[in-house]
Amino acid sequence: VAEGYTVEDIHVSPEHITVAARSEVLDQMTDLALSEHYVDLKGLTETTSFQIKVSKPSEDAVLSNETITVTVEVEPDGTDREGN
Repeated sequence: VAEGYTVEDIHVSPEHITVAARSEVLDQMTDLALSEHYVDLKGLTETTSFQIKVSKPSEDAVLSNETITVTVEVEPDGTDREGN
């Protein structure tokens, strides 16, 4: 984040995604892949939400949500507010 700011909290919504697929796909699945592996926080000075696409484990799989929202809460770190 920008200098003088700090990350206060991170929220992911939804917290769970249901997958419907052939049993062979589900038996081998341990995680769902995301289109992006990180969220760029460079220069953030305010709370920001990011939409990230969830990749299907197979072409015929059905997901309860195809995107997740990652919300990063950013606040001044306190030194600027107190003049220190």
